[in-house]
Amino acid sequence: MKIHLKKTQLFAEHMVTVHDYRRQILAQEQSVVNLSHKINYDFN
Repeated sequence: MKIHLKKTQLFAEHMVTVHDYRRQILAQEQSVVNLSHKINYDFN
């Protein structure tokens, strides 16, 4: 039972890590998009 609980906990932590990682990537993509919009705006 304890082993199963440990696996579940590790899986949950892994999911949280993946979620944070994806959120960071999305935030970076968003800032890149914002930056490119700003550059286009400055050039026009």
